[in-house]
Amino acid sequence: LYDTGCWYFQIESIDFRSLRDIFENSAKVYSACADNLTPVPDDHHIVLRNLPEEEKRHYWRKGLGAISRGEVAVIVLAGGQSSRLGSSAPKGNSGFENPIVEFSSTVLFSFESA
Repeated sequence: LYDTGCWYFQIESIDFRSLRDIFENSAKVYSACADNLTPVPDDHHIVLRNLPEEEKRHYWRKGLGAISRGEVAVIVLAGGQSSRLGSSAPKGNSGFENPIVEFSSTVLFSFESA
């Protein structure tokens, strides 16, 4: 059936001390430090608030079209802490603004449940 000796050596090769350290570090809340942040170059992004309304709607429809054709995917990862956002709350509770669609503010969990 199964080679128990093989399982034994695989388990013996696991560094449980390092695994514990990795787990403990993953639970820490880190704050962003201005010294470590650099702006994204202007040619790598657009600023939504600077776009005319029609152009915002154009990008919104283009994105939804790409999703519906299977060209891109949207993944909502529920669970875990939003420590990189400076919060200890679950990521799904993180709010964001979306001025393009009919709601003005929502949380990720509301999309997952829709």
